[in-house]
Amino acid sequence: MDKTEKCQQMFSSEYKISFFKTVKMHVYIYASYIQCEGIKNFDGTTYTYDIDFEDLCSVDISTANGQKCLTNEFKSPSLFDSDNKSVLYILGLSDFEKCQRLILHYKDLHFHFIEQQKQIKIEREEKTKHKEMEAKEFFDECYRFHVSENTPTFQIFSEKNKVVLIYIDNHKALNFLKIDGYEKNEDVGMIPYDSIYYYEKAGSVHYVSETNGSYSSFGGSLTGATFSKKAALFHGIMFGPIGMAAATLMSYKPSQQKQSETHFDLSSETKRIDERNVILNFYSDERKQYVDIELPQDTYNFLQTYLPDKRYSIVTELEKHTAVQNIAQGTARLDAPADTPKLPKEKTKLSIDEFKEKVEKLKIMYEAGMLTDVEFANAKTELLSSI
Repeated sequence: MDKTEKCQQMFSSEYKISFFKTVKMHVYIYASYIQCEGIKNFDGTTYTYDIDFEDLCSVDISTANGQKCLTNEFKSPSLFDSDNKSVLYILGLSDFEKCQRLILHYKDLHFHFIEQQKQIKIEREEKTKHKEMEAKEFFDECYRFHVSENTPTFQIFSEKNKVVLIYIDNHKALNFLKIDGYEKNEDVGMIPYDSIYYYEKAGSVHYVSETNGSYSSFGGSLTGATFSKKAALFHGIMFGPIGMAAATLMSYKPSQQKQSETHFDLSSETKRIDERNVILNFYSDERKQYVDIELPQDTYNFLQTYLPDKRYSIVTELEKHTAVQNIAQGTARLDAPADTPKLPKEKTKLSIDEFKEKVEKLKIMYEAGMLTDVEFANAKTELLSSI
């Protein structure tokens, strides 16, 4: 029952119950219910009911106590009887047939509307179910195409028929996959293994303290000086002006001031702010340069498990070792196979310019902290032996 509904039709009457008493009755018809004011018996008492069309059992034109009336039978469940029914009589209407016809008409419209809503709900549920099935089929097909049972994956986001994840394929390439089954959208990005330079942890966790203060002041009053007028009047009558003055002085109360109460509350709250992430550095063919991207901090353990040799500390160690060998040995081949037989050859003597260049490189690496003292001393010794 919607009390905001607009009244569609109304009928009202005045009926004389007895020589001395006249009562008012009415029928207001709404889209989903009727409001009736009528009598249950002929003692002159009227009752008003809002009756839903679902609870309206019958609407008849009949005779009660010798009078033509509109008889409405409706369900009025009680605490003890859920099938309890009541009858309300409306007398004195100008057109009983029209009132009955309109009530039944709006009742039919209401039930037709209810059936329409049910059908719309069923169709909507079927449409949603079909959309869910299509989304699941698209999602499963895309997921199976990229990810097998043994594929290493790391999920960044996941919900029903949607996922954003990282996976490593058979060529150790890093793949970024986004699937949205509802939008039928599949996005894939791939970084070849050889293009990955390194990854490392970045950011930190820090704490911020927020201080809040509240000030309140209440109370406080000033009461003026008073004296008893009754005592002054009584003593004035009994003892004259002197008695009035004495009574005034005896009943005098000086002014009083009550100080206000002030409260100041200070509270602080510490908030934890986590700004940790993982920086992945790789060579972009599109930009023709190395670029950084940020990944969630939890991806570090995933990358460390499946791409351990791309960890920053290992990459820098390898680069440092390679650089030292290149400086000390000049053009020595670092990628020569291990089983290649080494032939004795004469040590190549460096020219003065080559020697100066290698000394400068060695100095830069040492000052940048890429070489320890021991490594620097060994490299210097090898370099001196080449001139």
